[in-house]
Amino acid sequence: MFRLRQEDKFSHNESTPGRKDRNNKDACSLLTILKQLKVFSPPKHPTCLFNIATKDLVTDEIKVSLLDAKELGQQQMEEFVDQRFPNVSQRQRDRLH
Repeated sequence: MFRLRQEDKFSHNESTPGRKDRNNKDACSLLTILKQLKVFSPPKHPTCLFNIATKDLVTDEIKVSLLDAKELGQQQMEEFVDQRFPNVSQRQRDRLH
């Protein structure tokens, strides 16, 4: 049906030698850019969060929002559930009437 036989050699596009060479060149380019932005030199970094591309410093409000995102999301979900689903004294399988 698909004209593939067991003895056919099938190679995924990402495993060809040309694709591997391009991947290596792309990785080298990315590493060069990161070195130019001094991403790998921590002593030169400010102590607060910042954008590596623009060098903008993050405000405390944004820092809390980013670093505590999981806890904030959990809190918002619990508040939503409490508002939308009030406590019900009946069990799930009890009759409605």
